[in-house]
Amino acid sequence: MFNNKCAVLFVVVYLLFLIGKSLAQTELTPNEILQKVDDIRNPGFTYRVEALVTSYKPNHLTHNSVYEVFNKGHEKTVVRILEPKAERGICLLMNGKDFQAFFPQVSKPIHLSLQERLTGEVANGDIVRTSFSDDYDAKLIGHENIDSKTYDKLELTPKNKNASYGKILLWVAIDNFWPFKAEFYTISGRFIKICLFEDYKMIGGQMRPSRLVLKDGVSNDHYSVMDYKDIQKIDIPDSFFTKENLMQLKNPRL
Repeated sequence: MFNNKCAVLFVVVYLLFLIGKSLAQTELTPNEILQKVDDIRNPGFTYRVEALVTSYKPNHLTHNSVYEVFNKGHEKTVVRILEPKAERGICLLMNGKDFQAFFPQVSKPIHLSLQERLTGEVANGDIVRTSFSDDYDAKLIGHENIDSKTYDKLELTPKNKNASYGKILLWVAIDNFWPFKAEFYTISGRFIKICLFEDYKMIGGQMRPSRLVLKDGVSNDHYSVMDYKDIQKIDIPDSFFTKENLMQLKNPRL
């Protein structure tokens, strides 16, 4: 009898815990949930990180790239290509709404689109613009259970022309706001690709995905794996994120 009462008490306490967590979760708006996702995806401090991108098509290696990324806030990013050797010295600069590329053999920067493909299944916007909440409004469209875990399903729609995609569907874990996967669509509604957020590690004092797997929307055997490593918290002046400073990025480090 005693054991039965303990079991009933445990079930009641557990249910109250779940209800309390559910009520706390519903207090957040979809846009607030999206902001928490961004806080996980992108450290709040200024940093440098290396991104290794390996592309496959189909199931065999087609391209290896290494990028050095400098990030300050949500709207200041510099990306320098380190590998392959033939592309070394090419730099990408995002400063606010301005996105340009510098090529060693070209005297002036060239304006680019965030939607353009950088390498494999990785678009320019996937590496230089890491904040969803700056460019999209979120709407909660349901919940989904995947492998015994419950996710909020958010629909993200552009709120400005800087958005890289016409629509994003995003699955977010309800217990810790970890992004699980995202589906990307064009303005016309065509499914482009899917992104899986994997290999969570303690980075900058918080668990964050250190690996993104981006798969083509039509052919899943066409995919790219983007691994982040060697993240460093550093001070970078605003003057670093300027066209005038691009020439100095031929140096091996900041």
